[in-house]
Amino acid sequence: DAPNHQPLGSGCAHGIDEACSCQPSARFTILSQGVWQDFAEQHGNGKQLESMVAEQQSICWRDVLMLMFTPGQPEGKKLILR
Repeated sequence: DAPNHQPLGSGCAHGIDEACSCQPSARFTILSQGVWQDFAEQHGNGKQLESMVAEQQSICWRDVLMLMFTPGQPEGKKLILR
């Protein structure tokens, strides 16, 4: 269980732009990237997302957010998993 203000699977309160070595409390596999592909492409990470899906990688919330975030660029996407 994680507090409601933290991302699902997060065991810490570190932001996406902070260095974090905390272990996630949940991992998942993306079966189809859907609209996430557009968001990842906007941040130059489209190929990485395609690879995650094709290889059925076990990932955590931080892995996905990193695809949709560019340091210093506002309006990065927020990921809400419930």
